[in-house]
Amino acid sequence: MEASIDGALTPLPALTFTADHSPGSNGPVPDGHSISLTMDLPALSIAPGETFQLKFTANPGLLPGFMEQSVRLNEIHYDNDGQDTDEFLEILVAPGYEGLISEVEIFLYNGNGGSVYGQHSLASFSLDQTLSSGYRLYSKLIPRIQNGPDGVAIVAGGEVQEFLSYEGTLTATDGPASRTTSENIGVSQANPVPPSGRGSLGLDELSAWSRFSTPHSRGSLNPGQLLAPHPLPGIAIDNIMVIALDDADLDGLPDPLEEELGTNPRLADSDGDGTPDGEEDADGDHQSNLAEFSLTQTDPLDPNSRFQIMVTSDPGVSHRALVTFPTLTDRTYTVFRSHDLIAWTPLLSFSGSGRFETRAVTGEPLDPVNFFRVEVVWSR
Repeated sequence: MEASIDGALTPLPALTFTADHSPGSNGPVPDGHSISLTMDLPALSIAPGETFQLKFTANPGLLPGFMEQSVRLNEIHYDNDGQDTDEFLEILVAPGYEGLISEVEIFLYNGNGGSVYGQHSLASFSLDQTLSSGYRLYSKLIPRIQNGPDGVAIVAGGEVQEFLSYEGTLTATDGPASRTTSENIGVSQANPVPPSGRGSLGLDELSAWSRFSTPHSRGSLNPGQLLAPHPLPGIAIDNIMVIALDDADLDGLPDPLEEELGTNPRLADSDGDGTPDGEEDADGDHQSNLAEFSLTQTDPLDPNSRFQIMVTSDPGVSHRALVTFPTLTDRTYTVFRSHDLIAWTPLLSFSGSGRFETRAVTGEPLDPVNFFRVEVVWSR
């Protein structure tokens, strides 16, 4: 999850999660698989009447192993009594296939000699249907598909998916199926040859090849063909709650926090001393209320909860120290060095990781004393 604030993305690591799933499940999961995540986004001001959007990005993981990934021939019509008409191929793409359609090629093989006599990219076919089961049906009219024994090879991603033939078998002598023997589908459009507009060969409800005497069904499921729905990867998000913390005086401190601090949530300077409530230091740890709440996300009411650094000498290198401090993922940290607490020299800068970080820093050997400090910047 990320928050987009004025076009800048702020990571929300506490809201990142991996979805759970049950193999074979589709739709709502019985008894539910839920996870409750909460994260504060401090110092974000949304004025009355303004609107905002929540945007979720889901990155798919690996497809479940039970999802069919095939690309196969689903229906073919090649012969009529008299003049052949409406000759076509129909290709069925399973829901688990993730390759590009342009990577699928269909090769027509001549049973007389075993050579390729036609080649067509699936990208040249029309996408006729995307079924609720996730399957896609592509078809193309191809005049002069030869009568058998002839064959069809389907290649996806450079691999032969199937090499089928009708009215007999053949051995390919060239093309992607070279030196392999076809699988005879066992049915043909001969004896008798169908009249114009009728008859085709296709997969039936048992995914077996059948001869149909009905009008051919290019671009539609074959007679009796059933394709069970496959559970497609998905995610459901519900019960989203965005709780806005009121800040009546617009001093950066939410009203509930001001009540805990003992300041007036309707006055930016409750005691009138010229120092805004956000710049006051309620717990006396020398860090302001607003800095603790929004910048370092420490407790402004607990003097032991404060941003602090630890400096230790590096026993292996003279004049080098190790600086350790906690970081947040959406902050930038810059380490400075000084010898008089007046002039400060930046040494290094890096983005926070959400963990304690240790950085090696070099002192100035000519200075009798070296001081180090860390500047925290939140780029909203």
